[in-house]
Amino acid sequence: MIKSIKGIVTETGHSDNCSFVVLEVGGIGFELKTSFPAAAALPYAGETAKLFSYLYVREDALELYGFIDSDELNAFTKLIAISGVGPKAALAILSALTPAQLVSAVEQGEAVLITRAKGVGAKLAQRIILELKGKLSGKTNNTPYNAAVPDQPVDAAAALTALGYSQSEASFALRTVDTSLPMEDQVKAALQILFKTKRI
Repeated sequence: MIKSIKGIVTETGHSDNCSFVVLEVGGIGFELKTSFPAAAALPYAGETAKLFSYLYVREDALELYGFIDSDELNAFTKLIAISGVGPKAALAILSALTPAQLVSAVEQGEAVLITRAKGVGAKLAQRIILELKGKLSGKTNNTPYNAAVPDQPVDAAAALTALGYSQSEASFALRTVDTSLPMEDQVKAALQILFKTKRI
């Protein structure tokens, strides 16, 4: 099991409704899929970063997932153990909610908060609550949801800068984006704007 990877950030980007980072270790570039908040917390290209990791094994592929801390990794592993929640859905949830917010949403039975994640409907959100209630342990358990809710536009801007865009480019692209959209959709809309204006 690959528990963590520490290396030089050589590339970051956005693909398949999630972010990714390439860490170079000993001349080998490891691509790890990450949540938007994890990508936003990464240092700039050329600097060293360390991510907790999870190797997801399928019949046709081996995929590495990276996490900024053990709470995010713990939430991911608990989520993918639930029937109907694959790695992409788990990353979508962790892009919409921090581990602390997820713990609070589960313990308080707030399914609507979990449905903020792209592709997660009410039935799946209720199943997540049913299966995870009392099982998401750690320091995040004592963090109230309302105290940790981030400002969506700030999150989207941070995600864009994590992908290599300047603050001015991120602000330009997000000016006309509907801030009521989930963060993933805000980022996708902003990327389309940057493409159309040839800033991508």
